[in-house]
Amino acid sequence: MVAVLATQLPRTAPTPAAAAAAGRFDGPARGSLADDTAFLAAARDAPWAGRAAPADRRVVLAGDLLDRRVVLVVGDTADGLVGQWSTAATGAPAADLEPANQPVALRADRPAALLLDTALVVVADPDEGVRVSTGQVVGPSGAVQRVYRAQPVDDGVAALQLAAPDPGGLAVRVQVARTGEVSPVALADVPVTRAGSAGATAPAAVGPPLRGSPADGGARQAAADAALGAVTAPTGLDPRRWHRCWSGPARCRARWAARWTRWCSPSRCPAEPWW
Repeated sequence: MVAVLATQLPRTAPTPAAAAAAGRFDGPARGSLADDTAFLAAARDAPWAGRAAPADRRVVLAGDLLDRRVVLVVGDTADGLVGQWSTAATGAPAADLEPANQPVALRADRPAALLLDTALVVVADPDEGVRVSTGQVVGPSGAVQRVYRAQPVDDGVAALQLAAPDPGGLAVRVQVARTGEVSPVALADVPVTRAGSAGATAPAAVGPPLRGSPADGGARQAAADAALGAVTAPTGLDPRRWHRCWSGPARCRARWAARWTRWCSPSRCPAEPWW
């Protein structure tokens, strides 16, 4: 005979991360227009790109950020949360809002982020922190690393103006910091919706003619432009601010190319290659 003793364990309160996930896109709207009920109603009824707006939807963000009006509307569908970003000129009425992107699937446990041209906007939970890496950093030894910097957050909303639009999505990375279950702080990557020039395929960088190159550039110039774009894209730096001094055959490891690009800035431009 086997005796079984069953006990009822006490229910525990949800963790901070679970609570944030449950209400991240719920509650009152945030932003400088959060108290403008007429604007919020009109923004909620603004058209979505490529599909009908979900019946169950609400305005999560409405305000003027980085010299533009930004609105995020989140809807509930059978497949989960869907978000529509819209933008207009600063001070524009809701009728002027235009979709910045096709509707995107959102995760309840992650903030929403939009990179439109060079403007980055992140909508997190008010109790969360936002960290941004604007690109890879190449050290003097050629080692590559990322540096994340905490951003000012107002009611869970962070906004940052970037130096370049990050075409191809190689440079910018966003993280959210929240209270962890087994550690004081837990970090999670945030998906970034890219629109405008930030959503385009990385173009070849165009700079001044190479020394010894024809004025029209030609194949050699095009190859140098493509190489410069490939090197600068992951760093988030504007390739137009870099000056290529020399181009030619050389045997070098990949890391030296990054060091050469860093060396070859307008203020430090050697007459001949140094390798």
